Amino acid sequence: MIEQIESYVIDYFELNGFLVRRGLGDFPVVAQKCYPSLIVRNLKEESLDEFEPSGFQWFSSDVMKASRVVVSVIGTELLELGKRAISSDKKIQQVVQKKLNAKQAQLFPWAVDEFQQTLDKHWHLAVIPVLPLSEPHRTDLLEHLKVFGVEGVITVRTILDNLVQKLENPTDLQNSPSLKSLLILKQLDLLKIRQMDLFSGE
Repeated sequence: MIEQIESYVIDYFELNGFLVRRGLGDFPVVAQKCYPSLIVRNLKEESLDEFEPSGFQWFSSDVMKASRVVVSVIGTELLELGKRAISSDKKIQQVVQKKLNAKQAQLFPWAVDEFQQTLDKHWHLAVIPVLPLSEPHRTDLLEHLKVFGVEGVITVRTILDNLVQKLENPTDLQNSPSLKSLLILKQLDLLKIRQMDLFSGE
């Protein structure tokens, strides 16, 4: 599941003008312990070092203004647990926080001493399937993410919404199996907004 979500994340950044690199090439041995992590650089607006996101939860409008970002995908276990799990704000908080507490160094490369200097000019962004809607679960989870050095969070729902819009232009598909699978679903009329409720949580 995590490989599929990461594939969507890569497509999302590349189709929006970013160069995407897996892991940290300067530290290949340590980088293997920090899967999954992506380093993305904005090729359109490389000088936007004064970027400030509109809030802790990012949307595509925020992402497009960022110059350098290190991205970690977390919480994909929620999707494996099914719709009941991601419909429960309490369950979302429990699953994600348990993963954070157990796998900090593997999830967040900026938590590894060898990476800190390399990543000091990058925003630390976490991709998560959904966020809780209700309080105190939402605020508690966001505050927990901040403790681990996360500076922004974007949901899979936001990413998929953006990719679905890209399907209007077939040239955007390139050679991406993930986008082609979305296109098949759309052509068969199986990709509708109400079915995207699987990723609700904003």
